[in-house]
Amino acid sequence: MASPRVTRRAAAHARTKSNVSNIPLIDLTNRGGAASASERKAKDGAARGKSEVAAKRRRDDDLGTSASRKSEKQGKKTKRDDLKCAETLARGRAVPNVERGMVTATSLDYPFSAKGGRRAMELVKENVLSPYVDDGRYFNAAVRQQLVDWMTAQHNSMTLEDETLHLAIVYVDTFLMHRVPDNFLMRHGSGSEPVEAKPLRALDAGRVLHAMDSQHPLCNKLKRLGITCIFVAAKVTEVTTPSANEFARHAQVSSFTREQLLLAERALLRELNYALIRPTAFSFVEAYIESVLRSTNSLKRFPDRIDFANCPFADYGEVSTCFKETAFYLVELTMYGHEGLKFAPSLIAAAAVAAALDRLKITWDEVPIMEEISGYGNDSLKEPMDFLRRVARDSQMIEEYGEGLAVNDKYEGVCHFLFSR
Repeated sequence: MASPRVTRRAAAHARTKSNVSNIPLIDLTNRGGAASASERKAKDGAARGKSEVAAKRRRDDDLGTSASRKSEKQGKKTKRDDLKCAETLARGRAVPNVERGMVTATSLDYPFSAKGGRRAMELVKENVLSPYVDDGRYFNAAVRQQLVDWMTAQHNSMTLEDETLHLAIVYVDTFLMHRVPDNFLMRHGSGSEPVEAKPLRALDAGRVLHAMDSQHPLCNKLKRLGITCIFVAAKVTEVTTPSANEFARHAQVSSFTREQLLLAERALLRELNYALIRPTAFSFVEAYIESVLRSTNSLKRFPDRIDFANCPFADYGEVSTCFKETAFYLVELTMYGHEGLKFAPSLIAAAAVAAALDRLKITWDEVPIMEEISGYGNDSLKEPMDFLRRVARDSQMIEEYGEGLAVNDKYEGVCHFLFSR
């Protein structure tokens, strides 16, 4: 009789053998079938992945819509906060505000105020200009005056923005101050031989400008420098600029091509250390004029100061236009005088505004916004206003002698207004 343990072991062994025999055998030779199953599995996984990505995108779109709505609300709140900050900043820095009928911290005038960023740029060493011209063999103050007048004529013929000319002349003075004019002119190539400057005649006491017939024709190298500076300045200030070929033609040098202009541009940029944003008197005078006109209701607060209806400028525009054009003319005229480089651009601009107001019988103290914005009082303006008076007188004398200046042709109405008896 078999033992119960042996009987149970035999029964378990029989069940195991039966189970093994029921397991289907894998055909190792059918690899294609196995691969097809794997591909189907991969395709199923990819389909599931795509559906998950699509679902995620839908969720993101929903979230994006709500986020955009939220950002719009935050944007409105940020604008309100910015306005509050601007008002606080205006009060903290003593900048005029709307309630006082003047300018705000966020207006055009603020960067040009006494504590604004443009005034800070005047103090940067690279932006500070000073009288640099000596009575050299090839270059002197009269040659510089001749170069400025030639650049003004070319600028006018190309109908560029006023700021372009002012910035270009800043580039010229910066370049020549670094290079030393005579050294620059002596290093010449084909077609750019320097022309010796005529010895300067001593100016009468108080005179600033030289007679325009006191020099030889401008040398080609200075023409090339002048047009290159206008070309680079136009890229900074103009919305659309003429082509390089057109600038090269305005150099009035037959051998000066577009390719040479681009090479000259590179040399100028290196000399300027690629710092093209520089303070100019014109940018300041624009802001100051806007402040005066806004705070005085376009000068209507001062009626009947002069008999404007019978003045020479009446045919050219209104009183406010006369004021603007006079200030613009005086600022542009100061570029002719080498002596004017000792004044900061903001000081020249303030003096031009003060002189234009004075010509209309309006005093500096009657427009308190100007001293508050510019930071210049009557004492600070005495010397630059005397310079403006002398340069305007010399300009009138040159015009009477029949020589003429390009700036006088540009501001014909202002000249009639200022030089009328």
